[in-house]
Amino acid sequence: MPHLLADFIPLTLGLRGLVGVPPAIAEEAVRQAAIDLCDRGAVWEFRLTLQTQPRVHQYPLLIPEASNVTGIKSVTINGEIYWPDLLGARMCGCGGRSFVLHGLRAIHVYPVPDEDDPAYADIELWLKPKQDACELPNLLYDEYADVVANGAASRLFAMPKQDWTNAGLTQRYALMFQNDITRAKNKRVLGRTAGPLMMRGGYF
Repeated sequence: MPHLLADFIPLTLGLRGLVGVPPAIAEEAVRQAAIDLCDRGAVWEFRLTLQTQPRVHQYPLLIPEASNVTGIKSVTINGEIYWPDLLGARMCGCGGRSFVLHGLRAIHVYPVPDEDDPAYADIELWLKPKQDACELPNLLYDEYADVVANGAASRLFAMPKQDWTNAGLTQRYALMFQNDITRAKNKRVLGRTAGPLMMRGGYF
């Protein structure tokens, strides 16, 4: 089951010294921190199978209702995996084919398919919560709850003219959040490594 925004509040408020914050404001800070993490850290992966129809080039992406697409991670066709090209995460070129995100919840396929295919391609996407999301995926709670709490705390401490406003803690938690996102990116990159990593010290 997804987790409610309220599930993140004990981590965001009590454990980070925030007192007197209305729940609705705290939940909005949690939501924005989660969106920021998914936008910049690309931690929410989602996989789907694209089914094509003759002479149809645009297809809705059947993703969770409370989410939007931020990019394409990979496209698999006949066992071959293709990564986004140099145009960025919104397009993937695959042996003469291309897949281009259209808005936040649809994709264009070129050339236009000429037949029904219930398993044309497997597509892995990066997702983020929508601006009106009331729940967040289990992943963000199970693996990134402290990251989301750090991001939310930095936003709350930065709010002007509040009893809990604190410039020093704003900077502290913003730095922690940035470091968290960097670690999330590194984890994603290392996750692609096919074999064991070897480290060698420098020569003196």
